[in-house]
Amino acid sequence: MIRYCKVHGARWLRRSCAAQISVITLVWFLGDLVTRSLDFPFPGAVLGLSAVLFLLVQGTLRLNTLRRGANWLLAEMILFFIPVLMALIDHGEFAGMLGLKLFAVIAVGTVVVMVVTALTVEGVVRVTTSRHVSSSRRLGG
Repeated sequence: MIRYCKVHGARWLRRSCAAQISVITLVWFLGDLVTRSLDFPFPGAVLGLSAVLFLLVQGTLRLNTLRRGANWLLAEMILFFIPVLMALIDHGEFAGMLGLKLFAVIAVGTVVVMVVTALTVEGVVRVTTSRHVSSSRRLGG
């Protein structure tokens, strides 16, 4: 029964990005708890992720066990460091009508850039394709 739980639990963990993120968060939390309780002079994340590194090097923890969650966290890391939140705390006026106007300008600007980029790419593909077709016709292909 224990072997069944170990095998199927590990398989489930390797397939679930949310579970992997939860494990990484739990490791960070436990590392933080230990460093605060023992009054270590470094962040808990360093201790927790050092423990993960030790388990990976030792072979107790396989790389695929946390790969998806770690990749997601790295891909979305920019969201965790948005300095706009600090500006919102310092400048409360952004939470009102001014903030809505700024958001609308940013959203419209983003959509315009995406549409222009898509149309440009579409135009380049059409020109390239038509040149390729005309050159293959000249070559007799």
